[in-house]
Amino acid sequence: MNAHRIVIVGGGIIGAAIFQRLSRAWGREVVMIEKSRPGQGATAFSGGIVRAFHLDPLLADQCAQGLQFYRDLAHASGGEFQIHRTGFLQLIDEAHHGTAREAFANLSGQVALEWMTADAGASRFKLASSQGLCAAVYEPEAGHVDPLSLARLLTHMGQRDGGIAMPGVELRGISTHNGVTCGVETNLGHIVCEQVVVCTGAWTPELGRRLGVRTPFALRSKAIQINLVSRETQATAMPAFVDLGTDAYGRPHGADAAFIGCPVDAWDIDPDIVSPPRADARTDALARARQRFAWLDNSQALGGYRRHDAYDATGRGVVAWADAPSGVLIAAGFSGNGVKLAPGAAQAVTRHLQACTELALPA
Repeated sequence: MNAHRIVIVGGGIIGAAIFQRLSRAWGREVVMIEKSRPGQGATAFSGGIVRAFHLDPLLADQCAQGLQFYRDLAHASGGEFQIHRTGFLQLIDEAHHGTAREAFANLSGQVALEWMTADAGASRFKLASSQGLCAAVYEPEAGHVDPLSLARLLTHMGQRDGGIAMPGVELRGISTHNGVTCGVETNLGHIVCEQVVVCTGAWTPELGRRLGVRTPFALRSKAIQINLVSRETQATAMPAFVDLGTDAYGRPHGADAAFIGCPVDAWDIDPDIVSPPRADARTDALARARQRFAWLDNSQALGGYRRHDAYDATGRGVVAWADAPSGVLIAAGFSGNGVKLAPGAAQAVTRHLQACTELALPA
């Protein structure tokens, strides 16, 4: 095949955001390969919550940039993309009070935020109880997006700028010369390139081992389960939320349903094995969320998803060069935050590539 400058491996939300950004500068010299269809993997099953407030200041800064990117995209897309504005409620327990106060102070100048006591939050959002909580933070401009349509929109934008997106193309090897990357092997043949950007989510750890990619960091695959339940249409408007007191999280799904979840302790899974939601994980998540939302007592199970992501030790994700071979850049490990962090990941990839090329990249 023709020679290209960069091959992006993976067409999930991270790969699509990188593809869109790099195609603005390099057009047809950028190729994205995806073994299925863009956004069709774990991205399609993400909750898609977009919000800025995080206790980690680095995540907060990156997510604030991501939220602004999505606002600008919604404005420019002419209705092709939208943020479903629900607001976001962070419920704070005593163990995180000091960190939350500092995070609120650091971020309140960038985005609209409201700090309130736990009782005030419980009264305003009609919570069943504020037990175990000491405060709440509300972010009115936050909401959720459809990650699948977003990944496909970003892919189409990259194609309009000249980038080449290749669905149904699977990476089978990385070609090197004297330890330096010079191309990739795929089911369609060889593609010559100078750099390879690997953003394959939960597939990254095993893919790296199979291809002989050595990295100075560790990534692990982990299961994520979100449970779809009914919600009374006359119930009080429900924001997206994270409850540090119970570890439950969720968001509305239309007017009469909601996604509810909590962390799942299932590591080093095989992402090629698609499992249905587990009953014990659903019971656990709903029991936690029921401590705050009384309407869950009358809800009915409507289904859900059990998928996966790659996690790193920091929870921030990794954008870094592999130790070997030279020319392989890893962008993965975003720990369930891929949608929020995708614009920031694309910017970080841009900076890494800009450091090893004379061609200017978009700001």
